[in-house]
Amino acid sequence: KLIVGEEPFAKRGMDLNHPNANGVADGDGNVWCRRHGSMKSSGDQRPLWESLSVRYFQSDPDQAALALFVHEAGHQYHFHELDSPHRPEGAKLKALFDKAVANNRTITKYARTNVHEYFTESFAAALLYPDILDKRDPEMAHFIKRWLVSKGIKRS
Repeated sequence: KLIVGEEPFAKRGMDLNHPNANGVADGDGNVWCRRHGSMKSSGDQRPLWESLSVRYFQSDPDQAALALFVHEAGHQYHFHELDSPHRPEGAKLKALFDKAVANNRTITKYARTNVHEYFTESFAAALLYPDILDKRDPEMAHFIKRWLVSKGIKRS
């Protein structure tokens, strides 16, 4: 279920000024997104991996909203498909995260936070900026491509 707007955040008691109060996903399949403008000025030429997140890399508000939604949707996939070190894919994902952090190869700064954000930021980049992910973190790009194909998800 997708919920857009600020009311769900207020009902959950979230501080609307907190930097992470842009999107939330839970293990029950709910995604909450606030419609925000982007954080990148049109003259900002920093590469994606120097941005806080895929959403903050956007200079267009609509693209920022899309990036936020894709990121939060990625949490749903992670919660339900990968969130266990006992699953082969979960163990592989954790190893990729550890390696990417150690080698400073995460797609964004936020992706360094934990394995959850690593997956969701990489998932968003795989759908929105696949060429950049291929170059920045090729092992994660390959992991996501293989995983998407295994789930019947095709990038158009």
